[in-house]
Amino acid sequence: MFDHYCSAHRHTRFGGPQEPFSERVEQAVRRCARQELASAIGARPDPTATRNSSPNRVSALYALWFCARPADGPLVARVLDAELGGDRDPEVFSFGVNVAGGLLGSGARRSIIDQLVHTLTRVAVDPRIDVRLRGQALRELGNGTTRQTVTSLLSSALASPDLTISSTAALALLGRKARFTNQIRRLAATWPTGPTGPGVPWEVSEVRYALAEEHDRRLAATSKP
Repeated sequence: MFDHYCSAHRHTRFGGPQEPFSERVEQAVRRCARQELASAIGARPDPTATRNSSPNRVSALYALWFCARPADGPLVARVLDAELGGDRDPEVFSFGVNVAGGLLGSGARRSIIDQLVHTLTRVAVDPRIDVRLRGQALRELGNGTTRQTVTSLLSSALASPDLTISSTAALALLGRKARFTNQIRRLAATWPTGPTGPGVPWEVSEVRYALAEEHDRRLAATSKP
């Protein structure tokens, strides 16, 4: 069920004709995804099991990505928290971070947002987690909330020696606080030039593009008669 549901949504996202689902189907998928995730929390993954396995958690999170509601926030946070204390499966983190980030702007209660921000922050600062996943968590936080605690986290991340972390933080800060522009401009001048790829994340080019746009806007504003 999860595979068919996600494949149809993915097909639509990439320009294919929409395959609408009834509200009853959406509710059934969400209910099954929640049951799968709830049953997995605290269970030790067994590769031979049909339930409580890492692939099942990934499928459930992927499905929930398309149909999550604000009330799902605590469950998603608990799944990520359990991974932080367990095997730290990268696919579970990737889809879990996506769902959590989407819920930040969903109008959820303050207590739920607090929980999601706390969990995503834990992912972002955990050195045991792959740096791309940590950057993904930073990006979701930067896009999902304007809280001062997140701004402070992004500001601290600028000093990271890892280019993925520093460039992701820079890109997020450029979209929220103009006062960081000059600091980020100086930082970007130290980054490697050339095409993005291994060792040079795409955020580097996006930061430079945003800085160039800001420079052009200022130049246009000062040259007006």
